[in-house]
Amino acid sequence: LLDNYLFKIFFTSFCILILINGTNFIDGLNTIVSGYYLLIIFFISGFFDGKDFYILNHEVIIYFSIVLASILILNGLNLLYLGDNGAYLLSFFIGIILIDLSNNNSSLSPYYIANLLWYPAYENLFSIIRKSKNKKSILKPDNKHLHQLIYLFIKEKLKFDVKIVNTISGIIINLFNLFIFAFATLNYSNTKFQVMILCISLVVYNSIYILLMRKIKHKDLKKNNG
Repeated sequence: LLDNYLFKIFFTSFCILILINGTNFIDGLNTIVSGYYLLIIFFISGFFDGKDFYILNHEVIIYFSIVLASILILNGLNLLYLGDNGAYLLSFFIGIILIDLSNNNSSLSPYYIANLLWYPAYENLFSIIRKSKNKKSILKPDNKHLHQLIYLFIKEKLKFDVKIVNTISGIIINLFNLFIFAFATLNYSNTKFQVMILCISLVVYNSIYILLMRKIKHKDLKKNNG
């Protein structure tokens, strides 16, 4: 199907829209979006070896990383926020870069790119399935995303200022993604290995989500009975 030009354009546009929408979903904690995409830039920087058919080169990557790292620090200190437009632009830009990288590097498994973008993409899919199952509109926002549940859990455990908890929660999620990216990069050309890493990510996501939702429901039940 991807050999058909029109289908290729449609499919690529659809994937970018999923990425953009998923990025908007996860943009609820400090450092989570800027940190996530900074990690991606870090791990793909080694694949840009000066070939002129890439959108980026080493010099542009360095400048872009400095800007993104500055945003990350300021965001972590509650001094700067990406907002919807920032999240849209950043995810679109990274998406185009990864498409270009995949098209021009035959040694990369397509599932390596999927592992780099798994979190916002799966957050989008999971939210649609969750809302449909609960007979709620998939177009209406809610506060049942994984990062929000993690925030509530850490807030209850640490009793810190909400701004500090917000930043800590984003850092914890990106630390998990750091390990996923690192393991995926170890064997970036092996599709079976990449699929295994992707499955592990999804299992961990689902498991943590189920555990945190059960904890919240149990707490609400005790409150109602008490």
